[in-house]
Amino acid sequence: MSIKLSGALGFGVEVELTKTHPQRLVSAVVGECMAQAAMDIEEINGLRARIEEFLQERLTAKLEKLKEGEDVKRQKLIDQHQPPVWIEDAVRRVKKLQLVTHALKYSHPDARGTSLYATAADPAEDTLVGTHSLREAACIPDVVGNAAYLDVYQFLKLEQGGRTLLGRACDNDPALKAALSESDEQGERWMAAFAGITQEREQPASHKLAKQLYWPLPNGGYHLLAPLYPTSLVHAVYTRIREDRFSQASREARDARWNNRPHPHGYCEYPNLAIQNFGGSNPQNISQSTPSAMGRAIFWPRCRRAGVCKQNRRLAWPLCLPVGCAAGTGFES
Repeated sequence: MSIKLSGALGFGVEVELTKTHPQRLVSAVVGECMAQAAMDIEEINGLRARIEEFLQERLTAKLEKLKEGEDVKRQKLIDQHQPPVWIEDAVRRVKKLQLVTHALKYSHPDARGTSLYATAADPAEDTLVGTHSLREAACIPDVVGNAAYLDVYQFLKLEQGGRTLLGRACDNDPALKAALSESDEQGERWMAAFAGITQEREQPASHKLAKQLYWPLPNGGYHLLAPLYPTSLVHAVYTRIREDRFSQASREARDARWNNRPHPHGYCEYPNLAIQNFGGSNPQNISQSTPSAMGRAIFWPRCRRAGVCKQNRRLAWPLCLPVGCAAGTGFES
């Protein structure tokens, strides 16, 4: 004889009853299922509360801009920010976004073509530094597409229980499915749409405004290569330099050096850097991460020692990053 017990999210536990203490066995399994169901419900409620908090913040910011007497607009905004309505609209808009590590629009803001999400599993030569050199936690993907829809990516970056909504969607998390919709079919459809942000929407293609290189072949033909800007690598380098320059720890170390006092650690300097700006007055048109760096990208000098680390007047070798790291998409003639 066997029975099957189901939890809140549809998981099942089948138990074979034996002649030895059957009631004790059933009681233990029932208790485990009830504990799991309570945890599932708590996680679902936490996700729903996080989503509602995000939408309420956006709604409040928009309502504060309305003038007195604009009751029609006020009610329209309230209706648009109801979770089922907003999420359904986000599912439609997420199709215009793509998660990438190498972006095309840095070559030209009007370029229309393929951007890539490419993190090499195996590193290249030890002497080369690229996106593959970044640790998983440091390789933060960028988002390209319609800048008006970047709020959808902000939604997918929400964290609950140490996991983002995007990560849960990619893992087909049953708790997120239940939190998004009471309908299993609708929840699965919405999660699949959100997970699609990591996938290429179209066939690889270049554009007349993109950078292109003709690479000759021995048979007289050529490959047309399209170098792409390594946005994740550049953002990681920018973040590292900002931290080394302006963090509290770096300031304390510089102050100790200036006053000739001992200090437990040194600081880093990066002389002769160049700054390139992207996006003009609206860097968001290039990518999602561009505004966070104020549209700036840092260029290192072409020398063996791109930075100098000072530790109480002692020099140490820094991490030197070569200029011009980029991925390419190849197109045969």
